[in-house]
Amino acid sequence: MTSIAASPIPRGEALAALPACFTAQTAATPFAGIAAAAEGNAVFTRASGTFDGVSSPAADQRYRLGSVSKVFTQVAIARLIDQGRVQLDAPISDYLPDLPPEFRSITVAQLLQHRAGVFSATLMRPDLVDALLVARSHRDLMPIVLGEPLAFAPGAQALYSNGGYFVLGAIIEAVSGNSYAGFVETEILRPLEMTRTGFEATTDTAEPMTRMAGPGQPPRTDPAPMRGFPDLPATAAGDGISTAEDLIKLARALAGNQFISDAAKAAVFPRSGDVWRIGQGGGRPGANAYFMIFPERDAAVVVLANYDPPAAELMGEVLGSVLAGQACRPLTEADRPSPMRIIGPPPPAS
Repeated sequence: MTSIAASPIPRGEALAALPACFTAQTAATPFAGIAAAAEGNAVFTRASGTFDGVSSPAADQRYRLGSVSKVFTQVAIARLIDQGRVQLDAPISDYLPDLPPEFRSITVAQLLQHRAGVFSATLMRPDLVDALLVARSHRDLMPIVLGEPLAFAPGAQALYSNGGYFVLGAIIEAVSGNSYAGFVETEILRPLEMTRTGFEATTDTAEPMTRMAGPGQPPRTDPAPMRGFPDLPATAAGDGISTAEDLIKLARALAGNQFISDAAKAAVFPRSGDVWRIGQGGGRPGANAYFMIFPERDAAVVVLANYDPPAAELMGEVLGSVLAGQACRPLTEADRPSPMRIIGPPPPAS
């Protein structure tokens, strides 16, 4: 790794270091997309590559978010906590009464923190693809989660779980009487004027570009338009659509305490480590995203890419480390190999 800054960067000065850091990271790892960062009222934005193979992205270019959409679910739960309609330590059977016995004691917090042990739903099995394509609500996705045994006793360990977020979507729908997308629209997107964010890809959404080839074939040297991956509907677990500008609006709302209370924010986004971070990365073939807020430094970084993981996540980690006060150290795929080297296209839906 190469460092382009010799010492930690004081609060309030990090944004000035980002242009050189962005350039260094694009030289270290191929990147196509847009990066945006905010520190106080100041904003940094840079774009690279194209969103369709020809045109450079504008600041309001839409991209697929992958699992970064889980932040919407987390904020939705926080809003319900502030409204007194959900409690983090409550068993989910309080909200979804018709559950098998082994699921009833799982808490909302365990779902949020991937400690419930429910079906991970991270591999696109044909039955999962079929269920996603026909579901009209998150309640429709419950059978595929409940049909799998718990991987461990709730709270005993952690396992990343899209299935747990399907359950959170069902809780949001049950408590609010609204669809998941409708609740997020009413409680998050409209109040924050996130007009370019939604749950369906539009004609101006960046075209996914992937190195994945056909079954049994090695990855391509250069990305090409995505083929063979089903265009699945967004859920509480991921695959929403947004822009860097809209996500900066969300970041600024979460950095303060007026959109959700400090108590709800601390509970839903527990601190881990020396620097408090809110957010995550997310990706799928041909799309990668990174969203991270540093509340105590009044700073945030958003990176959206139409390249395979880990293009956006590496860029986000590098820029985010600068916002957190550290030196800029560009990363390559040697630091985190691309999963596109080891996975193949999902099986076709039946």
